[in-house]
Amino acid sequence: MKKILFVPDAHVPYHDERAVRVVEQVVNDWEPDAVVVLGDWVDNLAVSGHEPAKVQERNLKREVTAAASRLEGLTRGIKERHYLCGNHETRLERFIAKRAPELDGLVDIEDLLGLRKWTSVTQYNETLKLGKLNITHDVGKAGQNAHRSAASSYMSSAIIGHTHRMAYDVIGRQAGPPVVAAMFGWLGDYRKVEYLHRAEAKRWPLGFGIGRMEESGVVHVTPVPIVNYKACIEGVLYGG
Repeated sequence: MKKILFVPDAHVPYHDERAVRVVEQVVNDWEPDAVVVLGDWVDNLAVSGHEPAKVQERNLKREVTAAASRLEGLTRGIKERHYLCGNHETRLERFIAKRAPELDGLVDIEDLLGLRKWTSVTQYNETLKLGKLNITHDVGKAGQNAHRSAASSYMSSAIIGHTHRMAYDVIGRQAGPPVVAAMFGWLGDYRKVEYLHRAEAKRWPLGFGIGRMEESGVVHVTPVPIVNYKACIEGVLYGG
């Protein structure tokens, strides 16, 4: 069956480098056929409407350069690559529209992150369909049941990013196969989160997701937590 790797929010350059390296090892050794980046790979703090904390700086070039480099390193050699834009990717578009409309069409997040040669780029609030699985960054919910809200919105199986939470639910139906709803944590560094108390940010688990797609289009989804910078897939331990 086709192997798919789902990569959640990393918020580069405020990512957890060791966690990203675990995912890189998975890419190299597990050898997925496709990679899906679920959005908010880059933080775009420099063009945020929020004022940054003193320890952070507004430097868009630094952010996008780091994000593009880590993204290329993570997905190098994979032919099928899908990128979903999250709310943090749209920060640049909103900044230009509000503060620098003269730059409209000259500066684009797809160019800055090197996404032009990717298989697909899904805009924020839109849906990527892989087989029978619906994939989006979010459906306007951020709580612990946001994945269930997504599946309810689609009335079929769905996975999301955005929440930095990890969860997996199988929802039975009166007719038809059960619906799967999942989200896969994040790859950010809670110590670099300045807008939330660290005790709360520390609750966000590191992780990612994998999927196996049948010829029928059914995708069997599995959340993979990163624990002590190790992840276990099908009995094989990665990282450490």
